[in-house]
Amino acid sequence: MKIIHTSDWHLGHIFYGYDREKEQTAVMETLRRIIENEQPDALIISGDIYHSSQPPAWAQRLFASTIAAMKKSAPDMAVIATAGNHDSPSRHEIFRDVWLELGVHTIGTTGIAGSSDFFDKLIIDLPQLFVAAVPFVHRRILQDGIFKMLADEISRRNTNNRPVIAMAHTAVQSCNFKGQENDGEIIVGGEELLPLEIFGNGWDYIALGHIHHPQSIYGSANKIGYSGSILPVSFDEDFDHSVAIVEIDAHGCKPHIRRVTIPSPIKVLSLPQQGFASWDIALQELRKLESDKPCYVRLNVINDNTVPADADSIAAEIAKEKKLLFCSINHPPVEHTKLSAKNGHMSIEEFKTMSPLEVAKLHAEINGIDFGEIEDMFNEVLDSFKNTDDGQ
Repeated sequence: MKIIHTSDWHLGHIFYGYDREKEQTAVMETLRRIIENEQPDALIISGDIYHSSQPPAWAQRLFASTIAAMKKSAPDMAVIATAGNHDSPSRHEIFRDVWLELGVHTIGTTGIAGSSDFFDKLIIDLPQLFVAAVPFVHRRILQDGIFKMLADEISRRNTNNRPVIAMAHTAVQSCNFKGQENDGEIIVGGEELLPLEIFGNGWDYIALGHIHHPQSIYGSANKIGYSGSILPVSFDEDFDHSVAIVEIDAHGCKPHIRRVTIPSPIKVLSLPQQGFASWDIALQELRKLESDKPCYVRLNVINDNTVPADADSIAAEIAKEKKLLFCSINHPPVEHTKLSAKNGHMSIEEFKTMSPLEVAKLHAEINGIDFGEIEDMFNEVLDSFKNTDDGQ
């Protein structure tokens, strides 16, 4: 049995004002060619197909045309796609019956345990394997024991020893956050990271989405892994992007995993590449930069009151001459700005580097408020704004 595990496509993403339709179309074609060469039994997409719950029309057309092209390249391949925290659950559900006619399973919500269609919705019964397709669910409302229930039901049905796969879109303990921007879903201290024990036993491979750095979870014997994003969605994602090819001989056998790199049509580059420099030195590096292909560029600049008011315009003009795509001037992250905030002189640029959760925590710290007791409620309110089209 062979699957291609991918996630975090983020179709419709706008990168610092730059439209990415051509980039994402090229990457989808690369993925289609991989599928044509590999002829997998299933394509598994573990959430965040879109970058927002209301993606632009071109992104929705790209998803539909890509899946159709992939199915044409590998007619016997099943497709299982779950909603991530950036997706609209209802968007995955609306055309579910139509997609099923093409062998494409789209799952946006878990339903209610004990309902008549609970298992039939989340358990994808394929000739070569079983897949438990669990979309993103906030931990506070994640049904207790959902993975054990699914594993037990699959065990009852699995009379011919087919491999068993689970899908989830979440951050788990022991994962590597390299390149991941904190969007309010992940608490740095680890309180919101799911323990591996929550998955229980009975799985041959657990295909995760949400963390953008491709990896196998330490200590899982390659049984739990992130495919990673297929394009960088931040400057911190300056690593190779890929999909995972997972092969399992039978239920209970160790998975064999190899990763196929997907080249980024436009790479991301920070100057300097490590740490922060003065405005003059960062600008000097930009002037010296030579690239035979376009790339997104940001300058990592110390905010030491020497940055001119028209710094963005100066950098953008130099980048334009070199056919580079200038994005921003990046100042030290929030850890370096707390003192400025407490002293009452945080810059707008520094404020822009902070997530809503970081702003709220900093406000609480400055004013002596115990934020720990209200953090979950704050995240629920934040989620409601992210999913307004679903009435959540």
